[in-house]
Amino acid sequence: MNAIHSPAAGTVRLRDHTGLYDEITEGRSVRLRVEELLERAAAASPGLVPTPEEIAGERGRQLREQEGIELAVGEVLASWLGDPGIGTHLVTSMLRPKPESVELLPRFAGEGRVDLGAASVERQGNLGVVTLTRPERLNAENDETTAALETAVDMVLLDPGSHAGVLRGGVVDHPRYPGRRVFSSGLDLSELYAGGLSYLFFIVRELGFVAKMLRGAAAPDATDVVEPTASGDAEAQWLEVPWLGAVETFAIGGGAQLLLVMDRVIAERDALLSLPASREGIIPGAAALRLPRFTGLSAARRSIMFDEQWSADSTEGRLIVDEVVERDEVGQATAAAAAKLLEMGPVSVLANRRALRAAQEPLDSFRAFMSTYAIEQARCLTSDALVTNLERTWVGRRTGS
Repeated sequence: MNAIHSPAAGTVRLRDHTGLYDEITEGRSVRLRVEELLERAAAASPGLVPTPEEIAGERGRQLREQEGIELAVGEVLASWLGDPGIGTHLVTSMLRPKPESVELLPRFAGEGRVDLGAASVERQGNLGVVTLTRPERLNAENDETTAALETAVDMVLLDPGSHAGVLRGGVVDHPRYPGRRVFSSGLDLSELYAGGLSYLFFIVRELGFVAKMLRGAAAPDATDVVEPTASGDAEAQWLEVPWLGAVETFAIGGGAQLLLVMDRVIAERDALLSLPASREGIIPGAAALRLPRFTGLSAARRSIMFDEQWSADSTEGRLIVDEVVERDEVGQATAAAAAKLLEMGPVSVLANRRALRAAQEPLDSFRAFMSTYAIEQARCLTSDALVTNLERTWVGRRTGS
């Protein structure tokens, strides 16, 4: 990679780009997704961030041959997210259903299922079940899954017949796990090493479907995006349901991160939980923000920085997993847990959900974390150490060297 992305780059003070954000959003009167914000930033201030064409050119190179141009994107996003007013506007702007989700809703309402390629969404009784479907890659995540999962989550939130959401991995096509469901094998490291995974994958994932599962989304016709913290006018314009995670085989990397935004996690007794960030050389999403609340700081460090792996039925695993069951019992146990949860009634369920969220992860805490995450993840992804780590731990393991 380009020599400017040495460790010394981490000491550079970020410039203030808040004025540009106000220019692009017309004084914050226009709400844009982060992808469009950056396209407009490239047009409004040439040379500040790479253009879509330059990003596409970067995707056409192997990781070790890339020039690290997406570091500039991380710097701008960190500046925007670091400003309380602008950062809140950006975060909440991402908490709107995508236009394509709204367009697909009538089809979902009529057929009860939509296949989105890398994911599917299906209504099962009063549950909206989202299934990750990349069987050839052990349900590993990439840009395609991020887009599909956000659309699927949107439709569960938009659908009045879905009173709770379930996230599950589909059956995979792999000789080691024939006919088995796999929750997720995490980031698609092969695609990352080949240079095909964008920096924005990490940002859009956290601000998109992951945030929507935790916080909900604004109704399409909402006059503003205001996350409700108590009953009031905002509640009628907010879409939110509780979420349950159904874990089979393993939840690695991004898969394990998703368990931290669930209201209940049901897992096979021997399912593996892992955050292999130290082997990959990147930051494991918002796990640094959330995992210590579950396990304590010491265990979180062991997982994130020393690749300590836990089974679902271990002491640490049971701090994340609420219920362990035998193989082939996950689906039934998840449905039973959802039924028990919904017995409280929708008002009580959401009121308690919001109270817990306000106490544990208020939106401003998430915004501040994402400012740090935006720049530090960019530095990781544009460092020579990432290539070295992947060649030592991933490429070597796959080739048998």
